Amino acid sequence: VGDNTGIINVDGNYVNTANIISKSDLNELNTALSSLKPLTEQLTSKLPEPAKQQGVANKLEALTKEATSPEPDHSMLKVTGQGLIDAAKTVAEMAAPIAKAVGAVLGILGLVL
Repeated sequence: VGDNTGIINVDGNYVNTANIISKSDLNELNTALSSLKPLTEQLTSKLPEPAKQQGVANKLEALTKEATSPEPDHSMLKVTGQGLIDAAKTVAEMAAPIAKAVGAVLGILGLVL
């Protein structure tokens, strides 16, 4: 019968991410995050499992929040960035574009995976 433990809010995560990007005044970072967002949305649409879709959306939102914070936590950024790359590896054609986009975001912040 009905089980609400698996409710998915992928669209909400993407709306939150877009709002975070639009409120930031970090132009180069905003451009990089804005390039990553549609790639992760495309990845989400290719993942068959709702939990994995939600995981990708959550990671993008967390990466965006942390990257645009006044003092970004570098460890958190690396973990969430690597999580997005690992998720993308499950959809072969998405791995390279997402790795490049994550690298661009982290590179702006002086980080390398």
